[in-house]
Amino acid sequence: MKTLIPLSLILLLTSCDSLEDLARENWEKKQAKNQVNFEDVEKWKQNLALNESELRNLDKAIHDMVGQTAKAGALSWKIAQAYMKASNYEMGLRFYQRSLDESSADTNGLSKEAKNQGRVAYWESALPYFDRALIYRDVDKQLLFEMGLAYANASKDMGWEPERRSRAVEIFHALTRFDPKDSRFPYQLALIYFDSSVSTGTWAIQEGYRDVEKAMNLIDAILLVEPENVATRFAKANFLYQLGKTNQSYSEYQSIKSIIEDFDKRGEIRGGLENNASYQNVIRNIEKIQSSNLMK
Repeated sequence: MKTLIPLSLILLLTSCDSLEDLARENWEKKQAKNQVNFEDVEKWKQNLALNESELRNLDKAIHDMVGQTAKAGALSWKIAQAYMKASNYEMGLRFYQRSLDESSADTNGLSKEAKNQGRVAYWESALPYFDRALIYRDVDKQLLFEMGLAYANASKDMGWEPERRSRAVEIFHALTRFDPKDSRFPYQLALIYFDSSVSTGTWAIQEGYRDVEKAMNLIDAILLVEPENVATRFAKANFLYQLGKTNQSYSEYQSIKSIIEDFDKRGEIRGGLENNASYQNVIRNIEKIQSSNLMK
């Protein structure tokens, strides 16, 4: 059965956009004094049309120039984001890892209070796949979140390859333990659990992922605290539809429709409902279920 709305592991919670922006703002403020001109770096790469070997040499030269400082970490983060935007998740992972190493090295000598400003206070040593240099180091929560997304997408691109999937799961579990109030983390876990369990990819079949129940429990737990979380309700409706529970899926879409209409009445929808992508999606899905006579 086809899904009504494709889910993306890069999808961020709409209700948590302000948290993401705040985390990024804190990071950028800390790097502002010695900021690298990232736009120029990207222009150099594009204009030179470098092959992979030349690109590696250029990246090494740039990092040698800026040194093992927060500037180097910020540069690696920027390069990683560029690869992510181009859907090159494997290269993105390399630079996220480098950014973690470089950013962690720059925290030496700082007070605990200073380290905690805009950063996660403590990383967990229970993640054996990270470089030993990262153990017991202070790192950036937003950076780890994006790294988890990179691992998840890399795994998905390979038919839910188990090692990368496991790393993504561990990252989001660790972030959930650190900040239980940030629903982005269990939300991404739910997407990973569900999609890898229903996928027909080679690795998924071989591993036999059976985490649909885990995914549904995570979604329900988020909605218990955030009943108006539209992104999470979309995920639940989509999950139910893929499981053949079209009647329950239809009810969820009706709930989403009502929630968005309430947002509009409160003046929280810019441009009106006719220009709101989420509202138009839910209307199309409701109509599709109705016209297909799939209610059961």
